[in-house]
Amino acid sequence: MLTELLGPVDRDLYQAVFSFDQDALTQIFALRPDEFAEHLRLLADGLQVIQGLNEAGKTTLHQFLLGMLFGFPQAKGRKVNTYEPLEQGPYGGHLQFEVNGTTYELTRLGCNAWD
Repeated sequence: MLTELLGPVDRDLYQAVFSFDQDALTQIFALRPDEFAEHLRLLADGLQVIQGLNEAGKTTLHQFLLGMLFGFPQAKGRKVNTYEPLEQGPYGGHLQFEVNGTTYELTRLGCNAWD
């Protein structure tokens, strides 16, 4: 199913895929988003409601989307929750979205505290 949707994918790199509005080919590929690393969600068109129990990862997904769109926070002399992976390694993601018939791709990689 994953390869049908995306074509060949490096499963070690992209551990979670969230798809919004399939008609517009809008997809979100998350790199190592700890709690979501085991899930594949194909969502229907229109308004998306994300719900779950406490500690299910709703805020993590929200912060991931904000980080992808506006940049990941960097700790500069103060404590900032960057939602980095529990194990060392890069974090970030890839967004593919369509606006007015044009497909765009956005890739961001955050540096981690071990760099």
